[in-house]
Amino acid sequence: MLEIGLLQDPQDGLEKEILRERADVLGRAGNSLSEALKKLGNIEQVIDEQVVYLNLFLKERAEKQDYNHTFIRRQTVEINGQIRKYNTMREYAKLRYYWGC
Repeated sequence: MLEIGLLQDPQDGLEKEILRERADVLGRAGNSLSEALKKLGNIEQVIDEQVVYLNLFLKERAEKQDYNHTFIRRQTVEINGQIRKYNTMREYAKLRYYWGC
């Protein structure tokens, strides 16, 4: 004999399953956002180091009035490439944040 109090409403079970799925999705989005933010920090550090290096080079060369334009151009291209990479990762992080909220 079944007791009515022990029966679970099918809608309640469905709602719990939906909430579990939603929690899983939010957890994955949070992990993905965290990873993207770490990558952003790493790219930012690379950009900062490259800019410092280029500035030191320019300062040293300015004192000697000896500029290596090929090196400057190459460094500038590298820095711009890192900035594009940063912007791409930032957009990725924004999507993770949007879908996680």
